[in-house]
Amino acid sequence: MTTRDLPGDHVAPSRPDGRSTRYADHRARLLAGAIEHVLAHGVAGLRLRPLAAELGVSPAALLNHFGSKEGLIAEVLQSFRTYSMRVTMKAEGDRSGDPTLAAYDRWFARWTDDAVLPGVRLIFECYVLGFRDPGHYGAALTQTVDDWLAYLRTYLRSLGCPDDELDDYASLMFATMTGQQIDLLASGEHARIAGGHRRFVALLEHARTGWRASDAPAS
Repeated sequence: MTTRDLPGDHVAPSRPDGRSTRYADHRARLLAGAIEHVLAHGVAGLRLRPLAAELGVSPAALLNHFGSKEGLIAEVLQSFRTYSMRVTMKAEGDRSGDPTLAAYDRWFARWTDDAVLPGVRLIFECYVLGFRDPGHYGAALTQTVDDWLAYLRTYLRSLGCPDDELDDYASLMFATMTGQQIDLLASGEHARIAGGHRRFVALLEHARTGWRASDAPAS
């Protein structure tokens, strides 16, 4: 994973002349550099002075663009929140809304790809920041969970899940996905975790059979 995978929609407030473009470009480069730094070193121990030296700017320049260390980390969190959904969209490709469990297989394959795991690790580190400092980072953490649950509800509805069961199954899928990712980061045991995924898909297919039966017209 590189910063090319991350969203580039961070823009500065508009200014009356060409300085706004230079400001936005410089800010985007600093954010990209900060993301590369935390991918390599983690976010929990981030310090502005070493980061500024690595990026070739002064700490004051970082403060000018992001306001504070917490503001910079919040931008990184936002980038990875958007990134997590972008990875899912990329896994779906042109088959968005595919009403089969093949879509879930594609998500699993993408999210357990070794090339993506550094970003996954950082997403979980950002979760811990949200737990420890909800005042600064809690909103981003909550929004990440809300985004995923909304996405999974839409997918489950396409599979035929009844509306009164959407929250239950979306929560179960989200917990299973995140648990498998944590397990993989801790153990590196791709084969075992893939086996667990196959079992979970079989359980979902069994549930889907029940959903279809309940929707069938009475004879």
